[in-house]
Amino acid sequence: MDDLRHGLRALSRSPGFALTALLILALTIGAVSTVLSLYYAMVWRPVAAEHPRSLVVVAARRPGDSSSERVSYADYVQIRDRITTVRDLAASGAGGLFFIAHHSTARKLSLAAVSANFFPLLGVKPALGRFFDPGEDRVPGRDHVAVLSHHLWREGWEGSPAALGAAVKVNGVPFTIIGVAPESFPGVDPRPSELYVPTMMLAPVAGLDCDAIADPECGPMLQMIGRLREGITIEQARAEVPMLRPARWARAKDDRGPLVLTAFRPRGAFGLYGEFGVAEAFPGGFALFGVAAACLLLGGFHLGGLLVVRGASRAREIAIRATLGSTSLRLLGQVLAESLILGVIGGGLGILLSVGLTRGLDALFYRADAAGQPSRFDFHPDAMVVLCVVAISVSAALVFAVLPARKAIRLGSAASLSRRASAVAAPARPGGWLVAVQVAMALALVTVASLLSTSARQFVTAGHFDPDHVALLRLETGLPSAQTRELQRAMIQRLEALPGILAVSAWNKGLVIDSPSVMVSRAGAGATERWPTGIKDIAPHFFAVLGTPLLRGRDFDGRDSIDARRVAIVDDTLAQRLWPGGDPIGASIVAASGPPMEVVGVVADVSAAVRGERPRPQLYVPLWQQPERINSRFCVRVQGDPSAALPMLMRAVEDAAPGMAVSETMPMAAQIAASDELRAIRTTGAVASYAAALAVLLSAVGIYGTLAFSVTRRTREIGVRMAIGARTRHLVALIVKGQMVPLSVGLAAGLALAWAASRFVRHLLYGPASNDGITYAAAAMVLAVVGVLACGIPARRAIRIDPAAALRTE
Repeated sequence: MDDLRHGLRALSRSPGFALTALLILALTIGAVSTVLSLYYAMVWRPVAAEHPRSLVVVAARRPGDSSSERVSYADYVQIRDRITTVRDLAASGAGGLFFIAHHSTARKLSLAAVSANFFPLLGVKPALGRFFDPGEDRVPGRDHVAVLSHHLWREGWEGSPAALGAAVKVNGVPFTIIGVAPESFPGVDPRPSELYVPTMMLAPVAGLDCDAIADPECGPMLQMIGRLREGITIEQARAEVPMLRPARWARAKDDRGPLVLTAFRPRGAFGLYGEFGVAEAFPGGFALFGVAAACLLLGGFHLGGLLVVRGASRAREIAIRATLGSTSLRLLGQVLAESLILGVIGGGLGILLSVGLTRGLDALFYRADAAGQPSRFDFHPDAMVVLCVVAISVSAALVFAVLPARKAIRLGSAASLSRRASAVAAPARPGGWLVAVQVAMALALVTVASLLSTSARQFVTAGHFDPDHVALLRLETGLPSAQTRELQRAMIQRLEALPGILAVSAWNKGLVIDSPSVMVSRAGAGATERWPTGIKDIAPHFFAVLGTPLLRGRDFDGRDSIDARRVAIVDDTLAQRLWPGGDPIGASIVAASGPPMEVVGVVADVSAAVRGERPRPQLYVPLWQQPERINSRFCVRVQGDPSAALPMLMRAVEDAAPGMAVSETMPMAAQIAASDELRAIRTTGAVASYAAALAVLLSAVGIYGTLAFSVTRRTREIGVRMAIGARTRHLVALIVKGQMVPLSVGLAAGLALAWAASRFVRHLLYGPASNDGITYAAAAMVLAVVGVLACGIPARRAIRIDPAAALRTE
């Protein structure tokens, strides 16, 4: 405590040093805290429930696959009745986005179908009303009751108790509100659920023609969650669940391997997806941690340089303490106490800064998903994150203070108590090697930030599509497939007739440039010649809307109806993979276990590929040849701004299809910006840019501070040289050349470090590497200019020294 009190007094006597050190720590720890907050919120934050450590998710997966597989209600019942290590197994089905109408408004919101024991299992208490009774989840389609999320209750009913008993419609199906979930419970799925209905109401709200309860092949995928029984460990549950496979799984055949059950703890923003959602929730995570670590090292090195100078200036003080009987260990404790204080305060300031940084990242990249739906991530710093950040800050402050402290003690112990002791003890060139390290790290960070910025642009420009003048919208028809196809044809014709419209098309599932995957092969080929390929159902003129060139063959047209011969279009990557050196036009291709299709065209690859890899192959099939229920997603190329054209497009669709809701209205560029791939690049690039700016600033300050200290120390020498006739340019060269060596070494080492860092973020880099040399050279030039400017100010100060005054100065 004496050391801490002395440390506070010492820092208060040096406010310039204290404020500078705290600013460095706050800026450095702010980046570290931001990355940790992102990671904790996305991957590790416990589910909002009582005793979350005892919760366990039971999910289906295939060997070697990183995603969860479909579990039906019939599968859930069999597993629930047989499992012994887990109690109260509940079902939760992310029903997806539905049109939920209340009062006079209708919006597309997220709905979840849950079993009656779902809320009691999690220990969630209603904020208003009640949750589902067991009897309300026993008969399919009977009980039309619903529970509101707290967010929808506040927004739609202004938090009024009058919401209880009110009516709400889901895709036209009426429900009665019986309760409101608490504000602390946003749900357990990636997208917060706004409305909950019993699992027995799955078929009515989804408009399914099959029995979602009895038919294991019908209905959306369910997740299962329960609690470990008393005395049971997660390892015991993992050992039991693989033996509980439903009988139909054993009979089903799939080239990807058999379905097996696994168990894990729910965590992070993906909740019940758990470990399956980590890669999607925090893409580019390791690169972000690398940038944060580099930022921490950079700040630590700069703090170490400050402490070297401060220790040299305290040589006389330390000499007095040593003369009065202080041991080296005692002196070390006194010096390190200041670093401990700096670490605690700097860590707290860094956490406050990170709150603003995470809010900025949330507003830029996380507020909406690729479907245009709002997302709400909990980025507030948890107690665990705060403790971790403070521990990192204190540890960094102490680690980077040990060597300067020991050096200061040695200098102080060796110094005399004369009036000139501090000057004699001061090192000739303090922190020169630290400048080289700072410049090298700054160059690496500037290069990585530039490469990521270029990659974000290449993600769009390197692919064969142009999103700048494309508007997207979706029409929820609820009609059978035949009627939907006719409506789509009529809608496309109506939109094409509008002024300023260049091309109109439609597609079925997924994003515009993304699609589900199937195994594809040439007709008659063996199992070893099958390739995982994206497949997309599209209407004619789809490639004209995207601006994707047709390389060979023809586009789909009116000939490709439901009764016509099955046809397909392949992209260039798939054509080269299945027919290397040959012409695929007229050949037959098979997707999954479907019928053979004749290849009628080859198009350029739409999406860009990660550097060093080939694009994922893509197969396109006619939308109007698909017999199953199809969605109505339209893409429209316009002459001007797609955002300005969207109201006109929406009015035209609503006039042609009254009573049918329009959703997912956005420019194509906005959908691509919200995709997981681009969001990972932009998030990592934003953090890297912050770190790069900090690195350049600290490098400039480090070079300036080192040279300014040297000028101050050599004032007498400079005065003598000027008095005997030294020329200005010779003085400038004398002052600056000492910094040119560490600056040059730092630039050379920084280029090598930048190359190594670019390997670290390679999975986030798109487009060719042919222009990387320009990026490296530009980053080196920036650091060189900053270094020269930082040297210029002390050099100018040196040549303005009055020789007569300098000769009278110590």
